[in-house]
Amino acid sequence: MSDRQPVRGVTVLNDTCVSDVMSTPIVTCHCEVSLGEVAELMARHRIHAVVVVGDPSPVGDDALPWRVISANDLVEAAPFDYGATAAGWVASSPLLTVEHDDSLQHAALLMSEYETSHVIVVEDAHPVGIVSALDVAARLAPAPVEPPAVSAASAPPPWAGGLRARPGDRLVIRGHQLEEMERDAEVLEARGTDGGAPFLVRWGDTGHETLLYPGSDARIEHLDGRH
Repeated sequence: MSDRQPVRGVTVLNDTCVSDVMSTPIVTCHCEVSLGEVAELMARHRIHAVVVVGDPSPVGDDALPWRVISANDLVEAAPFDYGATAAGWVASSPLLTVEHDDSLQHAALLMSEYETSHVIVVEDAHPVGIVSALDVAARLAPAPVEPPAVSAASAPPPWAGGLRARPGDRLVIRGHQLEEMERDAEVLEARGTDGGAPFLVRWGDTGHETLLYPGSDARIEHLDGRH
């Protein structure tokens, strides 16, 4: 019938902006962090994807300085040594991105087309949030659905336990290749116990904020010069 009304779900998704439902700040790790550490991040935060910053094998001028590692990537990497294999070598999920002002319908169509459960929300080509299939489902539900409360971790994981920071301190990640520059960020919050990880940081090169569990390649430079 020509006068048929639009399907409610399509209307709802078209009228919803991804920035209204995306999870932020994103959870990130450095490319040299082990698969075991990434698995722990996903379990602790109950998420299915982690943004991996730093690319150990860039190709050409268009290589992005970040990738995505998903729960499916971890499953496919089961034969590998989880303690010795770096996240950057396994992150292979399709790099699907949407702009922060795109519609949720556009994000849903991408997830369907590429058979994935998430897309990365970008602003100025940098990741600022994640939209998952559950975010789409929650928007389509007849009644509002509140996400379950997830309490903050009571203690940092063992591999991040040595770093302590306060707001204003500087977090530095060393380069891993010849002539690779260090990357630094300002610590905005230390959300673990006694100033431990995870750290909410603002990256010096992009100005974007992420929730970071640093690896062993990171150090803290304290604002007041303490050690």
